[in-house]
Amino acid sequence: MAVKLTPELETLHDQVHKSLGIDPRTPAYPHLSLCYITDKDAENGERQKFYDGLHLRKDGNGIALDCGDGGGAEDWLSEFIIKEIWVVSCEGLVEEWKVLDIVELQS
Repeated sequence: MAVKLTPELETLHDQVHKSLGIDPRTPAYPHLSLCYITDKDAENGERQKFYDGLHLRKDGNGIALDCGDGGGAEDWLSEFIIKEIWVVSCEGLVEEWKVLDIVELQS
C-alpha cells in the first residue's frame, strides 16, 4: 500500500539511514506491506486470493479489504490506526526474519 510522503517521513527516512551508516536503497519508500506471502504459498494461489480480496472504494480514494473468513460473512476494513512500528531484520526467508524492536506510538 503506497503511503503519502510527508516531510516527517522523509526526515525519519534520512535519520534511519544516517544512523545505520548506509545509503538509502528504498525505491518503494514509503509503503506499508499488508502481508507477506511466501513463494510456496503463491504457487498455491495465495497472492491472487489476497489481490482478489482488495476492492477499490466507491469514492476512489483508497482501497478496502474484505477481512471476512470466506464463508460468506463480510468484514470490510477501509482504514486503521497504527499503534506500533516493528523494526525487523528481513534477511533470508520470511520465516527467518527477526523482530529487533517494537516501537509504541503515542496516541
